[in-house]
Amino acid sequence: MNSRGLEKYACDTLTSAAKVNNCSIFFIMHLTKDGKMKGGTLVPHSVDCNIQLMHEPEMGDHALTVSFYKNRFGATNDYPAEMTASGIKFSGDVFVPQPKRSEKDKHKDAVLEMKQTITKTKLINTLGVSSGKAYIILKDLCDEGKLAKVGRGPSATFMKL
Repeated sequence: MNSRGLEKYACDTLTSAAKVNNCSIFFIMHLTKDGKMKGGTLVPHSVDCNIQLMHEPEMGDHALTVSFYKNRFGATNDYPAEMTASGIKFSGDVFVPQPKRSEKDKHKDAVLEMKQTITKTKLINTLGVSSGKAYIILKDLCDEGKLAKVGRGPSATFMKL
């Protein structure tokens, strides 16, 4: 394997193992003098969050700025912090936003609240979604075990389980 192939293999293996074992993995990357990560972009794109710890000498020997510049779970912000003997201590409150519900999740909830017989056509008319989106919503709910499909084609109906 070339170096990119090895990097991809290592990232895939480690991230898969982390998901299976429900644990966190940290990759420590080197920054160049220009402030860019050395090497390829595979690792930064493979992870859920990129965090940069920067020493702030003008604020004290142990002062840090913790920057989240890619975070799949919420906002990307900078937080002042201090490195202590027991770890990183954040100055002030750190806001952790709740994950936003997607439009698809809201549509799924609306489908499950419907009182009448559920069909793809009713979904299109009620929610104002395209035929493709209606299909995906209904398929996801069936896959999740929340709906059962009765019949085939355009005349198929869906029942709540």
